[in-house]
Amino acid sequence: MWQNTIEREPYDETFIGLIIRKDLLDKAGLDIPVTLDDWYEALVAFKDMGIKHPISFMGTYATLAQSFASAFDITLPVVGMPGMGSDFALREDGTIQYGPAEDGYGEYLTFMHRLYEEGLLDPDFMVQDATTMHTKIVNGEVGAWVQMMPIGIGGLRGQVLALDPDSDFYPIGVLNPVKEEGQQLRYRQGNLAYTASGAAITTSCKDIATACRVLDYAWSDEGNMLLNWGIEGESYQMVDGWPELTEQILNDSQYTPSEAFSRYRNLNGPYPQDHTQRLVLKRDYSLPDGAVDENIAALDLWSSNANGSVRAGLPSITMLTEEASEYANTYNELSTYVEEMFSKFIMGTEPLSNFEQYQQTLKTMGLDRVLELQEGALQRYYNRTA
Repeated sequence: MWQNTIEREPYDETFIGLIIRKDLLDKAGLDIPVTLDDWYEALVAFKDMGIKHPISFMGTYATLAQSFASAFDITLPVVGMPGMGSDFALREDGTIQYGPAEDGYGEYLTFMHRLYEEGLLDPDFMVQDATTMHTKIVNGEVGAWVQMMPIGIGGLRGQVLALDPDSDFYPIGVLNPVKEEGQQLRYRQGNLAYTASGAAITTSCKDIATACRVLDYAWSDEGNMLLNWGIEGESYQMVDGWPELTEQILNDSQYTPSEAFSRYRNLNGPYPQDHTQRLVLKRDYSLPDGAVDENIAALDLWSSNANGSVRAGLPSITMLTEEASEYANTYNELSTYVEEMFSKFIMGTEPLSNFEQYQQTLKTMGLDRVLELQEGALQRYYNRTA
């Protein structure tokens, strides 16, 4: 349950994953790739077709999605977003792993270095932004990529068809690969309910009772619907028990559905945020009735990555006051070093033969102490929730 308030909400939400051009696979006579070997074969085929970047992504997107890393039973820190927590995860025995220190991380880097070395991976993966990457995609330079769903597959396809109505461009969402068929992935991308938000009423407040009523109202059924969906009959209507956008929003002459809808909702503050609303906004409303909405199909598929297993990251654990400074200082140094080495190993400026030395450096920098503090915080979390 999203933020534990709305029955239709998932406990965690998957919204990013791998995309591949089905039209290119068809031309190459290949099935949708399942294993790492399948992916390598497909990317080589794309290169042979003249595709400039067989696979392209932003470092942030690829690591957030866990993409190829989950095949090696590790989780990755999110490039450019230290502290998101996805670099730590629970092993099957309940202990904590730091993904970038695991042997599987070395295998992952070896696979990614091979893609880079053979010209299959876009060399700009660490520096490009989403706009640059999507320009390459629309220009036909990319065969596969990592997509964050707020920028929809359907939107990209629409841009391509606007330039070339006869284009066969047809991207689809695909599952994260496995080492070998039948492997059960342990980790997947997923966002837990955001627990770091909150509210406070200060001593300077002139009307504490009204301030409390405002906060309470936002958490009522009526307040939740108003903040998330706006005004019934204007911005949304209930259809079979589910809120849907009205024709007034979908066919606004001035704005896109997202822009038109944004005038009716206000999600700032420590309030419940409706996953269903975000799903509605990710639909491709340009499709004719009965057509496959690849945006929604991709989200459904990505949510089944490592189905039945655990999300990358840990529960909402916290350090004690006396631990917080030590943890932050040590972890920040570790994460900075890991991010620097991530690109160096993949691009070959640091040989993978130095991976064991890199692992030892992490220990020297205080990895064992970081894990010790994490284990203590995790045990306190279990004690609170028992």
